[in-house]
Amino acid sequence: ANLSQSGFTDSPNMVIDSDGIYHVIWQDEFAGIVYVTGDGIDWSVPEVIALPSVDSIPMLFADLNGNIHAFWRDANTMFWHSRVRAVDFKSISAWTAPFLIDSSSLSFDVALDEIGDIHLSYVRPGEEQGFPAGIYYRRLRNESYDWFSPSLVYFSHYLRLNELESSNVDISTSP
Repeated sequence: ANLSQSGFTDSPNMVIDSDGIYHVIWQDEFAGIVYVTGDGIDWSVPEVIALPSVDSIPMLFADLNGNIHAFWRDANTMFWHSRVRAVDFKSISAWTAPFLIDSSSLSFDVALDEIGDIHLSYVRPGEEQGFPAGIYYRRLRNESYDWFSPSLVYFSHYLRLNELESSNVDISTSP
């Protein structure tokens, strides 16, 4: 299916919410961020929307409670999070205020465990007092708004030289 119906799309991202509904966003070269939703067979008409990530396409992530989370890096490599009830995805006022995960990040990965907690790992290339370059871990408890403090999992001065294209981190959970 040609969801964009435009031919000018970049950075598509899709998530399936806890009710099995698809949510797809992409950057349209001329219109901005565009959104469609559907059941995988029938789709809404594409429409331009505003997201908390403003100028970047976030990575979307669904939890078990009908929420969709957005994770993104801004132009200054600052790492952000926001969430919304899936049914309110198109309403910019329904999104939570962006939360700064970290002031410096490269790649990141997110996983959901069996009780609904969100686990996040990311590469931090910058060094600040108390936060050296390394791989960090954070957790968000199910239905909570407060992230646990960052935990340094792996320290390396070499990560100060890393760039986004050569950075990769993965996280998984198990029962």
